[in-house]
Amino acid sequence: MRSRFPRSNRPIAALTAAVVPLLALLTAAAPAPARQTAEPQAPPSRPAETPPPPGTPGAAPAEPGRYIGVATCASATCHGSTVPLDVNPVLQNEYYTWLQQDRHARAYEVLFDERSKIIAHHLRVGAPEKAQVCLDCHALTPPAGAVAGRLEIEDGVSCESCHGPASGWVEGHRSEGWSRSDSVAAGLTDLRDPAVRAEACVSCHVGDSDRQVDHAMLAAGHPVLLFELDNYTEAMPPHWAPAGAYDDPHRAREAAAGRGVHAWVLGLVRGLEQRLEIFAHRASTGPRPEPAEFRCDDCHHSLAEERWRTLHRGRVGGLPVWNDARWRVLRPLVLEAAPERVDALNLQIGAISAGAWSSEVAAADAAAWAEDLAADIADVEPALVALSWDDRQIRRRLAYIADEDQFDYDGAVQTLFAVNTLTAELIARRPELARYGLPEAIDEVDRALQTRSGFDRARVEALLGGVANQVRSLP
Repeated sequence: MRSRFPRSNRPIAALTAAVVPLLALLTAAAPAPARQTAEPQAPPSRPAETPPPPGTPGAAPAEPGRYIGVATCASATCHGSTVPLDVNPVLQNEYYTWLQQDRHARAYEVLFDERSKIIAHHLRVGAPEKAQVCLDCHALTPPAGAVAGRLEIEDGVSCESCHGPASGWVEGHRSEGWSRSDSVAAGLTDLRDPAVRAEACVSCHVGDSDRQVDHAMLAAGHPVLLFELDNYTEAMPPHWAPAGAYDDPHRAREAAAGRGVHAWVLGLVRGLEQRLEIFAHRASTGPRPEPAEFRCDDCHHSLAEERWRTLHRGRVGGLPVWNDARWRVLRPLVLEAAPERVDALNLQIGAISAGAWSSEVAAADAAAWAEDLAADIADVEPALVALSWDDRQIRRRLAYIADEDQFDYDGAVQTLFAVNTLTAELIARRPELARYGLPEAIDEVDRALQTRSGFDRARVEALLGGVANQVRSLP
């Protein structure tokens, strides 16, 4: 996996695979059905009486909004080349990159490993590779009426999972005079827009009203969902052309906006909004409290620590707190972009926490509070996206975020993601700064966050404080 840091060879894969348990789970070996690992081949021939699938020569146009499967994309002259082709900004090896390197291609296979079987057994859902609660995020399983081609469940999270059903645009998008806006109008999900991409990613990696990792699933052994758009984008790895590949300045700006600090900010905002959407859905449809809403270590901690002696900053001890890890990282940016909104947003976060567990708060009220807060966060989003990011601003924000108190593991991981993105941005602009030890200091934080059970708050705070001091001392 490519390093984020030009001079250090820091392995971003170690960050995402070790710090983020879900990605580590997706990399596990699995005795799954055999799958294609060599150069992509054309799909097997069909009987003469079977019409060719949409997107193949001679096929009749399919009704828009239907899924046709990855085989349509796999031709070596389309997106299945084994090497990038220097003929246009589309690399044309996107399918091969996905197949060989992208964890999404193995999302279904992981359901055959031992841990998945144990999780499914605890949940009483049968075989995980057949359970819809697992397939909702680990494979593409649209209703039969929405399928117009050969869709293989073994393909896991495949092209159309992210890019949308292709039947309406697969023929047109390779024709002269056909524009990207034509494809979007015909059903393509416009992932060039970082806000759209953030929405697509968080629907699985954070969850939505239909797909959630609740406390029952966590207790069964499913990893906690931790997500950050920029770091995950870099770890995929990207299968699209970098900004420098585009002669058109507008296209280059589009590509650049989808990575780095802009993607990081949008991912934080959309991730927080999605958590609030899930909270509102749970509050209005299910019993309260739902323990998955809270910080894990409010309940899961060693009694030998005598945590009752700890000062609970700004709250009554013994009561669980809504997991506000994304807000704690986002708040310093809101202080700059919309300082007049911070106090009210802090109060709303506190109300959400009370509404999550208190029987004195009506479910309808708790859901309404979450919906109102999500709307207020959305109102602030344009000001956050408009923030400028020169070297001085990056350093100041990086040091401030790294110096924040780390109450729990999730918050520390979100802080690590932020520090990683901002440091990568800084070093990309001034590669000589890599020699001052920042990548190595971040590696130390990474190693301290290898496991949730090994989280040492004091040590992590000290290490992040060291990163902040190094940033302040840079030339």
